[in-house]
Amino acid sequence: MAQELMRMGANGRMEVALHPGQALAMDSLATETYISAGLQSGKTSLLAHWLIEEMIRCGPGNPEICYLAIGPELTILRNKLVPGFRRIFEGLSGWAKFTSQPKMSLTFTPLGEQALWGHEQKEKTSINFCFASDSDSFAGYTALAAVGDETGQDAFRRSSLLEMRGRLSIARGQVAPYNNKVGRPNHLKMGRLCFGSIVYGLGWMYDFYKQWRAAAEDVKKRDYRNFATRMHLGTVHPQMHFVRFDSTRNPAFPPEEFEIARRSLPKWLFDQRYRGIFTRPAGLIFDQWDPQFEVEGIATPPYYPRAAAFDPGDVNFYGLSGAMDPVTQIWTITDLYCDREHSMEWRGEDIVRRWPNLIWCAVGQISEERWRMELLRGGLRSTPPAIKDFWGQVNAVNSAMMRGLLRVDRAACAEVIDDFGTFSRPTDKNTGEVMQGEKPVDEKKRHYMAALRYFGTEAFLARDASEAGTAPPRQHDAPAIGAPMGVLAAGMGLGQMRDGGFRLDQVNRGDRFLR
Repeated sequence: MAQELMRMGANGRMEVALHPGQALAMDSLATETYISAGLQSGKTSLLAHWLIEEMIRCGPGNPEICYLAIGPELTILRNKLVPGFRRIFEGLSGWAKFTSQPKMSLTFTPLGEQALWGHEQKEKTSINFCFASDSDSFAGYTALAAVGDETGQDAFRRSSLLEMRGRLSIARGQVAPYNNKVGRPNHLKMGRLCFGSIVYGLGWMYDFYKQWRAAAEDVKKRDYRNFATRMHLGTVHPQMHFVRFDSTRNPAFPPEEFEIARRSLPKWLFDQRYRGIFTRPAGLIFDQWDPQFEVEGIATPPYYPRAAAFDPGDVNFYGLSGAMDPVTQIWTITDLYCDREHSMEWRGEDIVRRWPNLIWCAVGQISEERWRMELLRGGLRSTPPAIKDFWGQVNAVNSAMMRGLLRVDRAACAEVIDDFGTFSRPTDKNTGEVMQGEKPVDEKKRHYMAALRYFGTEAFLARDASEAGTAPPRQHDAPAIGAPMGVLAAGMGLGQMRDGGFRLDQVNRGDRFLR
């Protein structure tokens, strides 16, 4: 149990006892502060204290302007974030009253208004609780500040952060009216956010950490004399700051438990769970991925061959497109595609408009012929991936990474890079051992990863087999729209490949064949 961060003093004022790690987070002047820390280190209670200071600094809200507290998904919100905030704002201080309908929120009482702003308000201020797995839960809000708990979990996607930034965008253009009340610089603006989490994988928070660390290294070289001060105040990066601390920074955390975990857990899991250190987890699906394969703003001239792959579905239709340098034979994933509103025929038309000169397009698993037929009505010619086996497709991508034949544009395809660091086999929560016989975690939700598997199979495995002369080239062309179904199937090679394409073990021996 985390140390009691706050308590009510005899004079009715809230007293705060910060440990050194929490104090570093509170001192940060950054627009976005990210706390990466161990279990039971006092993250959630710190978020409440941080938000109290922001509420004093930014002033009261109204029915249209609020403060936000966001968890990754509804279960964690109800089991952790909401009880923690209720204990402080409702039980400990009596400053607010919780309601669950029509939305979960803490609405401030006259006592709370008096404590925070010195007098009662004509309009009520509230902290609204939302969950990142459903961005609609905080769509439409205008917020003055926000906090997020366990933001490293898979359910807390990069798109959720972008949505939250949108809720804060108006406030970020205005200086807070009461900076002096909490000892902040007079120029400090509103619209700040603070996220706290243990490390669950190498997702978007790790991507941000790399950017922040690179900025810190640059400042250290250019302004070494002021580097320590700027690190303390969180100003080495123009927007964000990272604070890390171990579980043992919390005085209430038993040191013996920390040592037991150190001795019994794999180092990667111990570092993630008890130290808040970004380390590569075991069991990653695309385990050959390395940050050195990330590029940014790379030019892909129009004469570069371009191809695409899509994971189809009535609602969830995701895909990606890449271009190949004809000299180096390196493919770069440059664009993502997502549509959840239109028909399959419309999507086919839209893809053709967007990329009119695709040399090939891989869509769905071999059994998903219906989607390819509907896309064809919109003018998009496509084939299934060369093989249907999940691990065979994964091996094709991993092999390409090992050979340096695959790059990803970080700016345009950030969600793909996020998945590289989090898409994994399940691991035992107690030992960290990879559960080899189990399906990958959230496989059905990793639409971009499915599209990448199809892309890699077609771009590397099928190409290599054709170039080696072990199989006839794949037929990617389809007859004109309106041809009889039998002709369509024959023209697209669907008749031969419906049952699974070629087997990976035979490709490795060099005798690719069609069943």
